[in-house]
Amino acid sequence: MVGKFHVLLVLCLCSVGFISDFPGLPLARAQSNNSLKLRVDVDLATVDVVALDKKGNPVRNLKKEDFQLYEDGKQQEILSIDEVNAESPTSSLGAGPIDEGRSRRGKIVSIIFDDGSIRPQDFKKSRDSARKFVSEHMRPQDFFSVATFSISMKILQNFTSDREEVLKAIGQPSNFGAGSMYFEDFLRSLDAIDRSIAPIKGPKSILIYSQSAYSGMDKVAMNNSALNRVSASLDGTYKRTLSSAQKANVKFYVIDPGGTSVSTPAGLSLKSLALENGGSTIGTDIDVELGRLDQQISNYYILGFQSNNPKRDGAFRKVEVKTELKGVALKPQAGYTDRRPIDVLASSRQEKTLLTALATPSAASQLPVNFRPILFYDSPQIARILIATRIRMEKTAFRKKGNQMGTDLNVMGVAYAEDGSTAARFSETLPINFDQEKEPEYRKANIAYRNYFRLRPGKYRLRLAVLDDSDNLGATEQVLEIPPLPDKGFAGSSIIIAEQTTSLPDFIKNLQAQLLDDSALLLYSGAQIEPSVENRVPVNSNIAVMFRVYNPDKPSDQWNLTGKAILRNDKGKEYVLGPASLKNSMSLLGKSEAVVVCDLRFKDAPPGKYQLTIETGEPDSAERVIIHTDIELTSPN
Repeated sequence: MVGKFHVLLVLCLCSVGFISDFPGLPLARAQSNNSLKLRVDVDLATVDVVALDKKGNPVRNLKKEDFQLYEDGKQQEILSIDEVNAESPTSSLGAGPIDEGRSRRGKIVSIIFDDGSIRPQDFKKSRDSARKFVSEHMRPQDFFSVATFSISMKILQNFTSDREEVLKAIGQPSNFGAGSMYFEDFLRSLDAIDRSIAPIKGPKSILIYSQSAYSGMDKVAMNNSALNRVSASLDGTYKRTLSSAQKANVKFYVIDPGGTSVSTPAGLSLKSLALENGGSTIGTDIDVELGRLDQQISNYYILGFQSNNPKRDGAFRKVEVKTELKGVALKPQAGYTDRRPIDVLASSRQEKTLLTALATPSAASQLPVNFRPILFYDSPQIARILIATRIRMEKTAFRKKGNQMGTDLNVMGVAYAEDGSTAARFSETLPINFDQEKEPEYRKANIAYRNYFRLRPGKYRLRLAVLDDSDNLGATEQVLEIPPLPDKGFAGSSIIIAEQTTSLPDFIKNLQAQLLDDSALLLYSGAQIEPSVENRVPVNSNIAVMFRVYNPDKPSDQWNLTGKAILRNDKGKEYVLGPASLKNSMSLLGKSEAVVVCDLRFKDAPPGKYQLTIETGEPDSAERVIIHTDIELTSPN
C-alpha cells in the first residue's frame, strides 16, 4: 500500500475553529484517560548576573575570576562565563554542534497595564511610554508580550519577536477595579504569569504600568475578624507571588505613567513587591529611566557551575554572587531550582530494598510497572534518555492518611554499564493522596511518571523499581544501545508515538522550543506531547509520531528532507507510506537540529504487533536516517 505523510497542523488552530485538511493529533486515547501526570523536568545549573558601574551602566568584558558564586552559603567553582549584550546577543554556554542556534539570546519582557489603577488623564501616557520603549529598545532577538488587568488579566499579545505585533497590542482600557480584593486578584494573576513563563530560559522582566497606591493597611468596613482573614489571605498571596517570581527568574518593574515621584507606602504594594523582588520603581523621567533599565536587562553575564551540594532533591537553591572589583555592583538572580535527575532516596531505608530489587534478574510484579526509554542527543558525546513510565495501581497497598487514603511510591532508576558499574541513577518519592470514596478510581489508574538519564554512547541495562508503603515491589528492565552521533551525515532520535497533548500556557505557546527549558524535548506547535509507553493504537487511526533529526555538518535551514514509513509484522509483511516531503512538518531547532511531527495512517494493516520504521533523508542523496520502534495495532473498541 502506498500513501503519504500527513502534516500535523492542528494544535494551535483548533482553538479558533479551524478545521485542517489533514487529520490531527487526538487529544486523548482510551488508554490515557486514567493517567495521573507526575513528572520531573531537568536543567543545567546556570545563574545570570548584571554588573553595573557607579553610574548604573553595564560593565563589560569581565572574566569568571572576577566573580565568586555561593549556593546556599557554600562557594561554588565557576566553570564557565558568557557575556550577553545588546550589540552581540550570543552566548556559547552549553552550545555544541547540535544546539548552536540556541545560543542566540535576547531579553524577555512582558508589559502589563494595570488599567484598574491608572487615572484617565494618564492612560494615553502609559501607552505612549510603552510604544516608545518598544520602538527604541526591542531588538530582533528580543521577545515581548502585552497584557492588561482590570477585573482580570487579559493577554493582548503572547510572546513574539514581531515588533509591529507588539505595537498593535499596546492599546485599549478595560473596566476599573479597586481595593484590597482588586490588589490580591492582581497578585494572583502575576503569580500565574510567573508560573507560566518559568520554562523560558534566562531572566525575565515584567514592566507594570500602574498607579496603585494600595498599601495593605487600608481600613475597610468590616469587623476585626474579617479584616484579619483578608490580611492573612493577602499576605499569603503576596508571599506566593514573590516566591514564584524568584523561582521563575522574574523581576518586576513598576512604572507610574503620571511621572510622579515614587514613594513606597507602608505595608504591601506593587512597589514593595518590585523592590523585594530585586526590580525597581520608575516615577520620574520615565523614558530616560526605561532606557537605563533596557541597558541592564539587555547586558548580563551567565555563570555556569556544577553544584557541590550532595543533595539532589529538586529544591530551590539560593544564590549569592560577589566581586572584589571596586565600583562594580552586582544584581544576580535570586537562585535556581535544582533540576538534576534527583536522587532523594540515597542513604534512605527504602534505598536498600530498591537496590536489591534492581539487582535481581527477574522482574518483581507486585506493582506492575512499564517504561519506555526515549533517546535524544545533547551533544555528540552525551545522550539524554527520557524514561517515560506507567505504574499500575490495582495492587498498591493504600493506607489511611488523616482524612484521606494514599501511599508513597518510591521510584528508582539505574543505568548499568556493560561492566556492571552504575553509569547513572535517579530516585524520588511520589506521594499519592486521595479522598476515600475515590479508591476504586485510583485502583484503575496509571501513574504517569517521567525522569531521565544522561549517558555516553554505549550499551546499557536500564532497570526501574517501584516500592510502596507496604514494601510491595515492582521492577522491570530494558536493554538500550546508544549509537555515537556521527561527525558527518544525518542521525535521528527515538520515534515517539504521541498519546495525548497538553496546550502550553497562552503567554509562551508561540515561543520556539529552543527558548524553553528541557521540557522542550517534547514540545511542538504550542503543545506538550505526552509520549506513549505501550505504543498501542487502534487500527485505521492516525498515529501521531515525533522524532528529531541531527546533522552537525549541514545547516538545518538547507535541509530538504523526505520521509518513508514502513509498518512490518513478524512475517515480513510490509505496509508503506511515502516517500513524501517533510518540509511542512519540520520545525528547525537550531543550526544542526530539527523536530518532525507527522500523522501516519496505515489503512489496510490488521490488528497485531509490528515494527515501525521511518527512513529520512534528502532525495538527491543515498544517505538515510533509519529509526525504529515497536507498535501494536489493536481492534477498535
